[in-house]
Amino acid sequence: LRVIFLVATAAGVLGQSLLLLHAHCAAVDGWLRRDFRVVAFLDRGVDEVRRTVAEEKLRAIEGTSAVRFVSTADSLEELAQDPDLARSVAFLGENPLPGAVEVELDERGLGRLPDWMREAETIPELGDIEYKPLQARAILQMRFYRGLLSLSLTLAAGALLFAFSSFLWLRRERGAWDASAARGAAVAGTGAAAGMFLVALLALPLQRRDALRAWPPAAAQAGLLLAGAASGWMLQERSRG
Repeated sequence: LRVIFLVATAAGVLGQSLLLLHAHCAAVDGWLRRDFRVVAFLDRGVDEVRRTVAEEKLRAIEGTSAVRFVSTADSLEELAQDPDLARSVAFLGENPLPGAVEVELDERGLGRLPDWMREAETIPELGDIEYKPLQARAILQMRFYRGLLSLSLTLAAGALLFAFSSFLWLRRERGAWDASAARGAAVAGTGAAAGMFLVALLALPLQRRDALRAWPPAAAQAGLLLAGAASGWMLQERSRG
């Protein structure tokens, strides 16, 4: 039983760490995507009619989620929120900022960002088109890590479910369960809970920071506990032969 407890504790630490990492990847991915914008500056002299045409062309590009016009006054107001930049603009006197169009991209747009940029650059009413390349790369990396973790957790859960189903099928003719199997399940469940609690303690300083607060769903943690108990049940039965 001590071996079962230690194995279940290690599995609880590993499983809870993966669940916590998946939750943080999902949270960071959401924060980065909500903040990501492509800013297309209008050429000087573009009137309202041509601006509307440019907006419609941007909306027609595959992957565009939303388009918002930002006037020169709005751009200056946003810039004035930074004191250093506000002093620089005041020194220049005249507002140097052209009108711009902010574009939000959906999942397809982020995945085909280079192609989206090439299509947007063909719109004659637009000048410079800017975005944060490192932020775009971070979003794609978070999506990859999140998908990899989801696949790994799904495969692990499927493998355990298959093993437990096979165990029940092979065990069907051995008669009633005895108390030792229940003890193995209880010990393994306790070990998994201990491992999960240890990870929670280690992550507590990070969770106290509002900007980094994320936690795995309760259903996933309950599934991890059940998986630990089922593993202990199987190990105890196999040790009895």
